[in-house]
This record gives sequence, structure tokens and C-alpha cells, in this order.
Amino acid sequence: MKIFAKQYCENGRRHILFFGKKIISYGKRKKTKVVLINYTDSKKYGKIYCPIYNPVSAIKGDIPDIYNKDGRKMDMFFLRDGCSAHIPYVYQSQYFLWDRFNIALPVHFYTHGAMLETMGNPKKRFGWLLESSGIVPETYKIFDLHPGLEKDFDAILTYDDRLLDKLNNAVFMPGCAQLWYGVFPRDLGGGWNS
Repeated sequence: MKIFAKQYCENGRRHILFFGKKIISYGKRKKTKVVLINYTDSKKYGKIYCPIYNPVSAIKGDIPDIYNKDGRKMDMFFLRDGCSAHIPYVYQSQYFLWDRFNIALPVHFYTHGAMLETMGNPKKRFGWLLESSGIVPETYKIFDLHPGLEKDFDAILTYDDRLLDKLNNAVFMPGCAQLWYGVFPRDLGGGWNS
């Protein structure tokens, strides 16, 4: 299914669909907004809505002027990541910031199952397996379940021996070099985006 699709009706009206749901309906001159945006329920926050993208106008890929404490301008990369969705500013650096919305940025990173959800047309795209196979074993089968998926990326960042041997574009990167103790989202009644 396409993320965005146009649907033309016999009466001349057009619909713009987002993941199969109508979000905008318009005729030859008049636009009518239809509010049918997907959301998920959270015990803590109530409804959490998916990001809204404009399917008609281009998103600007400009990087804002943000400087670190040393006065150096920070770079910005798009990150699509379900493993740390509960920690929006995880993997902090003094050289760059993560942006979880702007798909027009020139460099994209996709972790685990999000590698199946690539968006936009970046200059560089990286897949990243940062969680241990002991924590999310099902996502380490992604290249077996989707042969050739690695070709969608400039590199697959991982520290998994099997994938480093198997994939031509796999690059060693020890992404999970810290201890963590907590409750898995699936134990809270939610899903695991992988």
C-alpha cells in the first residue's frame, strides 16, 4: 500500500489517501478537509497521533542553525526508530542532532523494523541494528524475510557477526554499548515497532 495515493471518483471529486484512509477530499475548486488521521491509544497520554505530512508541497530540508557549547554548528539527521521512541533525544552527540520528522534531510537512519518504512529521497540512507539480538531477536531475521533489503541502504550498521559476514554493505558499529533495565513496551500493552 502506498503511503499517499490520489483517488478519483465519478462525480469529479478527488480524495487524497494516507495509508488507505481519506484525509483530504476536494472537487474542482473547493477543498474539504476530512479528519481521519491514524492514532494509537496510550494509557499514559491518551491518543497519540501519527505525524502529519503534506503530500502536495515539498518539505524543506534546511538544517537550522544550532550550535554546540563549543560554537560548532551541529548537523541534523533523520531518524526513524521504534526502539527508542520513548527517548526522543537518545544517542546524543556534540556534533549532530536527530530529527524524527523531516524526511527531506539529506541523511537518513532507520533502525530494525523501521528499515521497511523508508521515506523520501535522501542522498544517504543507513540501516542500523543497534539493539542486541537478545532483546529483539525477531528483527535480526529482517534480511532473511526480505531478501535484497540491504540494497536499499548505503550501509547496514551492526555488530552482529552473522550479518557482518553475510551482507556486503554491513559495517561494524557497536551501537548498544550501555546497560539498560526497564519494561518492554509490549509488556505495557503496546507494540514493538520491529
